Amino acid sequence: MAAVNINDVASQLNTASRLVVSTDFFWIYMANGSQAKIPAEFARAYLIAGIKPAINSNGHWEIGGEDLGVVAEGKTPQFRGGTMGIEVSYDNGKTWSQVVAYTDIDPDLEALAAAYTKVTQGEADRVKAESTRNSNEAARQNAETTRNNNETARKTAETKRQQDTSAAITNSKTQTDLAKEMNDHPPKMGSNGNWWQWDLSKHEYVDTGVIARGGAMYPSFRQHRNKLLMIDYGSHVAEHVVKRRNKLVIKV
Repeated sequence: MAAVNINDVASQLNTASRLVVSTDFFWIYMANGSQAKIPAEFARAYLIAGIKPAINSNGHWEIGGEDLGVVAEGKTPQFRGGTMGIEVSYDNGKTWSQVVAYTDIDPDLEALAAAYTKVTQGEADRVKAESTRNSNEAARQNAETTRNNNETARKTAETKRQQDTSAAITNSKTQTDLAKEMNDHPPKMGSNGNWWQWDLSKHEYVDTGVIARGGAMYPSFRQHRNKLLMIDYGSHVAEHVVKRRNKLVIKV
């Protein structure tokens, strides 16, 4: 019989723990002297599934190469896998008795190991695929969150751009309107003889309190030789501003 390293199979038990109902194990000794353990639940299920009664040359029922000592005549008895071995019933399943222990049967250990490997590897592949699926789903959700955040940032930036543009347009229109309003309402002399100016906050003319005597609203200065002249358009008198010592005085 070919050597089968069931230890490699048993090491996969951690990834297939949900398949194991109990914590009991069968120690299996191979022909080459190696040994390994297989979960009792799995070994039992495998042996039960392999129960195939046959009639041997002695005319007895035989299972797994083991003569059950039951004559194969008359009504065919029923066989089942019990807790410790193969059980037989002659009364249509009312009563059962063990006829051979599992340890007395020569099972195909290579097939048993192969079957266990197939089951555990299948479970390991399923767990791995499930883990990959969960990782992919997490990555998808993260990508979706990033996309939503980027979209929110884009909308916020677009809203601000529109607001800034609207504010700039409004401000430009306001400045243009104010300039036009001032241009349309130049200073003028009121009925009381004072200068009246346009008030942008009130949108009306207001009295400046300055007498409108013609000419400029305020005195002006000009230099003549070594003298500074102050021109008062109200009195039409040119006063002389001269320097005496360290002071400026007006000479009338």
